Amino acid sequence: MKITKYPQSTLLLQKGNLKILIDPGSFFFEKYQIDDFLKIAAVLYTHQHPDHFDREKTKVFAKENVLLYGNFDVAKILGNQGLKINEVFDRKSFEIKDFKIEPIFLPHCKMIDGSDGPSNNGYLIDGLFFHPGDGIELESFRVEKAAIPIAGPTIDYKRAWQFVESLKCNLVLPVHYSNPRFLANPSGFVKQKPTESKVEVIVLESGQSAEI
Repeated sequence: MKITKYPQSTLLLQKGNLKILIDPGSFFFEKYQIDDFLKIAAVLYTHQHPDHFDREKTKVFAKENVLLYGNFDVAKILGNQGLKINEVFDRKSFEIKDFKIEPIFLPHCKMIDGSDGPSNNGYLIDGLFFHPGDGIELESFRVEKAAIPIAGPTIDYKRAWQFVESLKCNLVLPVHYSNPRFLANPSGFVKQKPTESKVEVIVLESGQSAEI
C-alpha cells in the first residue's frame, strides 16, 4: 500500500489504480485543486472540523460519484446538503474494492477550553494502518502502523508519544501540524522520541509518498 501525505491530516492511500482519500480539509484545499483528486474511489472523513472536512468540496466529489463516508455528525451535515453519505459505525467493517476498512471510534482531543470535541472516528485500513483523526487516546487497541497527530488544542509531542506507545506501533507517520495556531513540526516530534523506543518515524513532506 502506498501512502501520500498532504497538509494537516490528509492522506491518499493507493493500491494499483485504486485510491482513497482521508480527511481532505481546508489546509489541503489551500494548496491543491480538487480536480486533481477526482479519480478516486472514496473519501473517508473522521470528523466535522473544517481542517478535516470541507463541506463545499463534498458536493464536487459527490457529483463525480466519489463515495463519501463519515460518522453521524458528518452524515447529518451531508444529508442536510442533500448528498448521499455512507454512515460508518464503530467496529463495523466495510470494503471499498480491495481495501478493507474498519471504523474505530475514539474521543477527539479536548478543546482549548477543556470541552469535548466532536464525534471522532479513526479508520483501520487492511488491519495494518490506522488513521485516528484527532484522537490521541484509545485503550486496549494495538496496530503496527499509524498516523499520529502531533499538534492540536491539547496535543503535544509528549502526548503523541504516549499514544504511540499505547498502540504498540513499530512505524508512525506524523500528521496534523499545518495549523499555525499550534506550533509543531515533525523534527520536534522526532527529537522527543523516548530513548528506548525502536519505533520508526517516517516524515513525509506534502506530496511525498511511502510504501508500507
